[in-house]
Amino acid sequence: MMDPQRLMVTPDPAMTPNTAMTPVPTVDSDLKMTLDLSLASDLVMTPDSTVASVLAVNPNSRIIPDPAVNSDPSMNPDPAQEASLAAEDWARQFQGDYEMEVCQEDSQMESYYYYQKCLKNRGHHNFVPVKSLKLSHLPEVWRYRKNLKWVKQMARQTVLVRVNYTSPDRPEGYPFAKYNGKCVVRTGTGFAGRSQPWVVKPCPFADCKHGSDPHDVLTFVVKTAAHVVYDTSEAEHTEVDFFYDDDGAKDPSSQKSPEQEAVVTARGIRRVKVDVSGDLCRIECAAHDMDLFKKLRGEKSVFHQLKKGTSLSFIISHPHGWEKQVSFGKVVDVKYLDSVTVQTPVPQWTKITRHCLLYYNIPTCRGSSGANVFDWRRDEQGRHSQHQALHSKGGSQGPGSCNASCKGVCIEEVS
Repeated sequence: MMDPQRLMVTPDPAMTPNTAMTPVPTVDSDLKMTLDLSLASDLVMTPDSTVASVLAVNPNSRIIPDPAVNSDPSMNPDPAQEASLAAEDWARQFQGDYEMEVCQEDSQMESYYYYQKCLKNRGHHNFVPVKSLKLSHLPEVWRYRKNLKWVKQMARQTVLVRVNYTSPDRPEGYPFAKYNGKCVVRTGTGFAGRSQPWVVKPCPFADCKHGSDPHDVLTFVVKTAAHVVYDTSEAEHTEVDFFYDDDGAKDPSSQKSPEQEAVVTARGIRRVKVDVSGDLCRIECAAHDMDLFKKLRGEKSVFHQLKKGTSLSFIISHPHGWEKQVSFGKVVDVKYLDSVTVQTPVPQWTKITRHCLLYYNIPTCRGSSGANVFDWRRDEQGRHSQHQALHSKGGSQGPGSCNASCKGVCIEEVS
């Protein structure tokens, strides 16, 4: 089997320097690229090269695996898949810093491909799979079992958001507007909080796979970024996966640990609210698992466990549309967007609430868009503060080329 990061490519003998090159076969007619291999001899791909951009140029090219490389069978796309990967590699340059993962056809294969081939976080060593999260992964000042349970509880409410269609109403220049009107799979992350209303309603889906007879569903709201789900037409083509903590969790026949829930997939119904300038969106979803709310067992806040002068910052997301992972880091800057919006007297302090943007070095990848950014602090006087926002952009924002959030909320205690 061949390794897609290191191949020797022999051009078709029928090709000559004067032969017109064939555009890359793509799903979308406007996603085309050309690469002149007519003068090439055997070519060995480097780890940073895109195999798809070479292979898909000419379907008749002969691909010869490099015998010096031991290959992974799971990283061996067939020619049709390679063409899809080529189109996606080309389109990624228009994505900017917005961190959704985009797949043309085989979303599972392509997500794994890009997870393995990621250049931003090679090997993803700074991400911890939720299934493997232990007390030792938490910063030392936070190493309490109750805190570990709380982080895992936040993970239970974190969902994979899979958008199967892009609205034709995205304005030109808006993220992912290149896919307007197309059924291209984009994956991000969202959060289904227990504090939002969970309501039993009649099933709204005319094409429900559970049958046409009247039956009920459990409805709830998922928070994500506006560039992930833009409007109702996209919400109607959105699916959210709960408990995707393990690659094997999607396989009903796979053996799971006693703590591992089977993946529960819900469908989007409509967009409830959007703030395009703040990059925020809420969508209503429906699940046929009527016990889903009970499965999202809650833990109490852990503010009282914070030591003075300490903080904890982390993100829970689905990098590259893959299994759920936790990454830790620091919020390095906070930009306040307004003056105090709410003042609430509490013992000893006054609690204030205002909007903010966060800049942070917490690791993220494509697929992290819409993930909750948690930042909990306690100052030297013992006052607590909480910053909570959704991840928006990665890599080149704010001081020190940090990641950046959507518009978030700061709740803090002041004298």
